[in-house]
Amino acid sequence: KNYVIEPHVHLRQSRNINYTNEVLVVKKGKVKVDFYTDLKEFIKSEIIKTGDLILLIKGGHGFEFLEESQIIEIKQGPYIGEIDKERF
Repeated sequence: KNYVIEPHVHLRQSRNINYTNEVLVVKKGKVKVDFYTDLKEFIKSEIIKTGDLILLIKGGHGFEFLEESQIIEIKQGPYIGEIDKERF
């Protein structure tokens, strides 16, 4: 309470993006997330549910929707379609 973030704009910056990062917000439901290493080796699974947010930065991941669900997926651009991922 009573904390203020002053109005601001983000300045134009040249950035070199090597990997796609993504954020998922679960609006409704329950989703199992499988995590993998960069070498596609399984690490573990976690369940995310309504109200949860997950940030995926590195490694592989897969999803199984355990009940009727709605998610919001946010990725930095530019979007380059299927050439952005290798399915396994």
